[in-house]
Amino acid sequence: DVLSTASIVNVQALLILSMVGDSHSQFVPNALSALWIRLGTAIRMAQDLGLHRAESVKQSVELRRRLWGACVICDRWYGLTYGHPYMIDVQDCDARLPSSGDPNDLYMDELVRLSVILGRVLKTIYSPSGLMFTTDDMLYSLLSDLESWKKNLPENLQYRGSDTPQDAGLLHLLYCSVCMIFWQVFMRIHYACSAHLKFGFTVERWTSLVQLTSESIDWLNTHERMYDVWLLVPYAATSCALVQYHTWARRQDAEAATKLRKLRDCVQRWEGSISPNHMSARRKTAEIIALLYEATQGPPPLDQAPVLNPTGGVKGKRALIGLEYKKDPSRPGGGFFVAHGEARSGDYEGVPRGTIVTSSDDEAEAGVTENSQRCGSSMVTITPLPSTRGDGASFPNMNPVLNSVKRDTPSSVQVLNVLDVPQASNTLEQFAMADVGLLEGIPGGMFDWGQWDSFFSRFPSVTGVENAGGQRQTEVNSLSSMVQSGQATQTL
Repeated sequence: DVLSTASIVNVQALLILSMVGDSHSQFVPNALSALWIRLGTAIRMAQDLGLHRAESVKQSVELRRRLWGACVICDRWYGLTYGHPYMIDVQDCDARLPSSGDPNDLYMDELVRLSVILGRVLKTIYSPSGLMFTTDDMLYSLLSDLESWKKNLPENLQYRGSDTPQDAGLLHLLYCSVCMIFWQVFMRIHYACSAHLKFGFTVERWTSLVQLTSESIDWLNTHERMYDVWLLVPYAATSCALVQYHTWARRQDAEAATKLRKLRDCVQRWEGSISPNHMSARRKTAEIIALLYEATQGPPPLDQAPVLNPTGGVKGKRALIGLEYKKDPSRPGGGFFVAHGEARSGDYEGVPRGTIVTSSDDEAEAGVTENSQRCGSSMVTITPLPSTRGDGASFPNMNPVLNSVKRDTPSSVQVLNVLDVPQASNTLEQFAMADVGLLEGIPGGMFDWGQWDSFFSRFPSVTGVENAGGQRQTEVNSLSSMVQSGQATQTL
């Protein structure tokens, strides 16, 4: 029984199936759920075989190290792709890196190192507690480690342009994806992080991220067959597309639209070379990339606060009309934002100094009142409350860090168990039971794409705006809203 017997062969088989099992699936939900379950089984088998520990068995040492390295890599990247928590705690491991010190075999070592950093990003920013207990020092340390990883890559694994060999090109592409995930919640013009954080995303760093993703698109355009290699390649490509799309939307940058077209054309060439019934999950990323490019053929979307905020400690803010990006080569990052009209009175607390400059023209200020205030979603994560029976009983969260969250935190949804508290007409639980319309029709699985489209279409911020793009623009606005709230980037 493959699922009940731990062996090296079974771990190998399950890892391979978790990497390519979507190749012949015609139905996305079943394919991706199966990959996740197979990976979990492979990791448990590997731990049962002791692959996560320094070798006590002196047979097949190199194979055992490579298998455990593959488990760590898949665990971190599939956790990102599916929005699920990863299984492996590296503090429980002392296995050596796969190369065993061979200087000619360092690709997998570096991918393991990048994957471990990705895991730290997910825990530091995207855990249920989000940024509420994260400090500036933690974020700067994480950023330093991420940048040091790239700086210290061996010479043969450095990116050298669109003709970069496969291993180095893949590392560069995946590095871009990690950077995008790290930075997205710090786009302070549109997000408000916890008050204790001063860490911010500068124009200079945004421009650097745009350059990185442009390089990866150029490389993928030269190596389009890499889409066949692994589901993570399409995911990372979609991350690059999102950076270019937001650059076009925020800066009206024609070059970003050109890069999106190049990526769309590349993916369409790949798509045309395979059977229509193959690789359903990768085809879904191709649809998203095409949708993002099509959105650049109409006017920029109206900015609205995200409907959902899955990242704890982060609130979406409505972007005020009147922010215009100006190119200026003399400035770090090559430009800055100018605030006109109502945007001149906007709330830009936490935005790095010099990012936004107020225009000097005499523009009417009428009507600028509450629009300049932060517009945080009421649907934020958070935590179960202690019992309100009055008998002193409490029901702490399994995650101890969440038990210290203040009960009066504004805009936090308090998740309650209605079986623990007596029902009364004036309790929040009773209200929640009565107000069932909000969750009516919520899909049973995270990969039921059609049902999710129907579910999100009921919210005002994802209804889209009428323009030349028609229905396609509506869909893009829905996607953009989810991306800004931190949801779509973990479930693409």
